[in-house]
Amino acid sequence: MTSQGVTPDAKRCGAAFEAIATEDIPDARPWQTWREQVRQFYVDSCVSGKPKPVPGAVAPASPTPSTTASR
Repeated sequence: MTSQGVTPDAKRCGAAFEAIATEDIPDARPWQTWREQVRQFYVDSCVSGKPKPVPGAVAPASPTPSTTASR
């Protein structure tokens, strides 16, 4: 979205998820519950521009700037 000059927001990110999501298992309640959780995870990450940490997992360390020796 940012490459297109558009600011990500929940509505746009939700529409992006729906564009790539699939309805492989119709009328499957557990599937719909799982899909909605994945959708929310996707939208949260899309809006923030950062990956959302997986519940119970250790968050990755932030990258640190590298230094190079000048020659």
